Amino acid sequence: MKFNLSQFSFLKKNRSNRRSGFIYPARDWKIIIWIFVVLCVFSAIGHYYLYVSIDTLELSDVNLQPIKTLRRVALLEIIKEYSQKESEFNALLQMPPGGIEPI
Repeated sequence: MKFNLSQFSFLKKNRSNRRSGFIYPARDWKIIIWIFVVLCVFSAIGHYYLYVSIDTLELSDVNLQPIKTLRRVALLEIIKEYSQKESEFNALLQMPPGGIEPI
């Protein structure tokens, strides 16, 4: 069996396909633009719904407990660690470079 491209009418590049309605660029672009507009409208409606549902959320529904104490020991350890890192970094900045620089 021989493969014949003439059996596929959509592969022919003649004007009869355009007139028959298979390839019609103006119609295709209108369809693409309408699909884009419809998707944008549905997206806007969905985002508005989310905004309204979050905006009307009562804070009394959410079980939030206020922070009463701070862990002072952990906070002091973190501050000490960062000050130690800062002093090490400053010491590294003051050291001259150890490699050979190109001329």
